[in-house]
Amino acid sequence: MRFSSRIAIINQSNKIQSQNTSNPTSISQKAAAEAISGDQSLVDKMVGEFQKRSDFIVDAFNQISGVKCFPPEGAFYVFPNSGIYGLSYKGKKNSKFYGIN
Repeated sequence: MRFSSRIAIINQSNKIQSQNTSNPTSISQKAAAEAISGDQSLVDKMVGEFQKRSDFIVDAFNQISGVKCFPPEGAFYVFPNSGIYGLSYKGKKNSKFYGIN
């Protein structure tokens, strides 16, 4: 086995080892434990606020002509659909224009 091959194997092994032995810092672990087991009285209020934000952005997208946006189911992000895929611009298909095959 060549020396350069051994170096490559060692480098890859180091990557695996670093991912297997690294952990969140102790302060992060304590913060997570407190978040789960601590006072939950504000959670419902926060969920309500996130729902208001979600409703607002979905409604805003749906007011744009040609855009359809479905409400997310348990996520913080939305995926509006403009329906322009397959249309053309200056004689070029949209999929080619954006480099999509």
